[in-house]
Amino acid sequence: MLDGYHLAAANGEWDTYFDLMSEDGVFIRTDADERWGKAEFRQYSSGNNGWVYTPQQRSINITPDGASAWFDEALLSQSYGSSRAPGC
Repeated sequence: MLDGYHLAAANGEWDTYFDLMSEDGVFIRTDADERWGKAEFRQYSSGNNGWVYTPQQRSINITPDGASAWFDEALLSQSYGSSRAPGC
């Protein structure tokens, strides 16, 4: 799923990209004021052709019942260099 998420973003396939987020999903960027709900982030992304973040390292944790998971990734981008991204 995470690889598909990155691939959809790289290709600007916004329907696929946002279908992988829950309706109450939140996108958090590095700046303190960049905390966007799904609809707000979709609007921001709609004018963009895509972006490429290549995972360098990924940790995934799953609850014992398998109902929930959370992750963090070390990412690399030509535009922004190294960054980190969490999710659940």
